[in-house]
Amino acid sequence: MGDVAAHERGGLDDRVRLELGGQEVVVAESYEVRAGILSQPAAFGVRLGHGDVAAKLFKKYPPKTPFRLYIGDVLQQCGETDGYRAESSVGATEVTLRGRDSLAPLYDGYVERERSYLDSTFSELVRSALREVGLDPAKLRTSGRADRSIRAGVPITELGPPRTVDEIALSSGGRAPNPSGETNYAASIQTKLGERWFEFLRRYLDRGGLFLWSSTDGGFVLSQPNANLKPTYRIVRQRGKHDNSVNVLHAELVHETTHRHSEVVIYGRGGGRKFGRTKSRGSFVDNEMWQGFRQGPEAAGGPDAQGYRRPLVLRDANVSTPGQAEFLALRRLAEERRAGWSLVYRLAGHTTPAIQGGGRAVWTFDTLVEVSDDEFDLHETFYIENVEYVRGSDGTTTTIRLMRLRDLVFGGIDE
Repeated sequence: MGDVAAHERGGLDDRVRLELGGQEVVVAESYEVRAGILSQPAAFGVRLGHGDVAAKLFKKYPPKTPFRLYIGDVLQQCGETDGYRAESSVGATEVTLRGRDSLAPLYDGYVERERSYLDSTFSELVRSALREVGLDPAKLRTSGRADRSIRAGVPITELGPPRTVDEIALSSGGRAPNPSGETNYAASIQTKLGERWFEFLRRYLDRGGLFLWSSTDGGFVLSQPNANLKPTYRIVRQRGKHDNSVNVLHAELVHETTHRHSEVVIYGRGGGRKFGRTKSRGSFVDNEMWQGFRQGPEAAGGPDAQGYRRPLVLRDANVSTPGQAEFLALRRLAEERRAGWSLVYRLAGHTTPAIQGGGRAVWTFDTLVEVSDDEFDLHETFYIENVEYVRGSDGTTTTIRLMRLRDLVFGGIDE
């Protein structure tokens, strides 16, 4: 790979620009911006140099000022500022503005009275919660396809959509499953006094493997992570070579098995009242863990690997079939793998050459990247779960957190 010019690794064209109150566009001197599919809401902090009296800036941009945040000319977030912090020294004042995207009211709002929701689908449940905190339920979408391409600034080819919200709901009788133990999905879904509205939704959305995030235009997306895409980016890291098409400033690979299990076994209530309190059993084996055990004791001539199994046994009152139990076991193992395995790259700049269709793409979440890393011996495609854009003393950088495609198991219980 040839050298990449410094202006292509994070110059003015891909710095954060902040539009405040629909009027002025400011290029931030330093900033931290984070966004991801598993952590909400997205947020930013930008530091602005100010040569005048700071009070004028406070008056012009008080808390709750609407903002639009861009990477270069590519829109990333819409929402409201949360507040500011000012620091003065001889001859200069620096003001740091902070804000979160349009999902912040749902995260901040608390349930003020207990309420039951009858016959609610996932979409209906989210729309009701949005309405409770003063957000427009008409802005809810059930696909992240358009939003993904807007964030990246280039077209992204979707080879196939994830399961739709309606498909997930229909697999549970057309209703959002009730995690309290009820198998009758027409039964009421209950809020808890004093919980956040976002926490209330998560109790039910987790069951369906669904995630809620803010779109670039201030709307909302309810969907699943989609790994069925054409990769947008490519990272090549060769030993002894600093400059590649993407310059990796720092890389971190974690493979931790402390809290992982070789097998998960789920017991549930099967057959319903007609068949009494018989138990449905399902299990799934983590081959990665199992092979690790076998290679250890057996290779050393020690005790049989069976003695080194690390199973996890759970009960789930919502499970009524072996198929449901098996899928929940698979999902639990995937959660453990995601918690114990991570790959993080800190990259120069916020954009990189797109590998489909030309042009430069902004690094963004819910997309795929091809990795060819000689140092870690990784040569496969990964899912980008989280991005963080930073401009500080070491220049303009982007940190991306990656997941293995086989660990993207989020879906709900299927019959």
